[in-house]
Amino acid sequence: MNKAKNDVSGETDENGQIGASGETVHSRQLTAKALSTRVKYARWITLAGYFLLLALILNWFAWLAPPETVPRALPMIILVVPLMFALRGLLHGRMYTHAWVSLLSMLYFAVGVDVAYNRSDQRYLGLAMVGFSLMLFFGSVLFNYSMKKRNKLIEPDDQSRVSGS
Repeated sequence: MNKAKNDVSGETDENGQIGASGETVHSRQLTAKALSTRVKYARWITLAGYFLLLALILNWFAWLAPPETVPRALPMIILVVPLMFALRGLLHGRMYTHAWVSLLSMLYFAVGVDVAYNRSDQRYLGLAMVGFSLMLFFGSVLFNYSMKKRNKLIEPDDQSRVSGS
């Protein structure tokens, strides 16, 4: 039986294959599974932050504290429409959409900080917006980071299957 040994840790996998970075194929698959779990959790954090932020904005300007000087629809349109552009990409788990949504979430962070600092009667709404926008931001960043790492780990296996070796 011909088993290959890992130069770094002395481990081998069932087939005796060693990964490109000195790790066994088995340990690379375990790491890819762990990263897939992290991707799933990051995606749920992103979606929760997104839908909570969307619900907050709609409730804020419709019922909780509607504006008195402008029509209710104006701030809702200004704040909700940019979020709607990201809905399809977030639901499909697209990396590009997660990347630009992380930048978009900083707009909502700034609005939330402004409201929390300048309007004492709406401070709780501003702090909620800050929290939900940070949830959206960190979930999106973690999703992209984990996807890139996972794709990097899975890529060598896919190339070996295509080449037939």
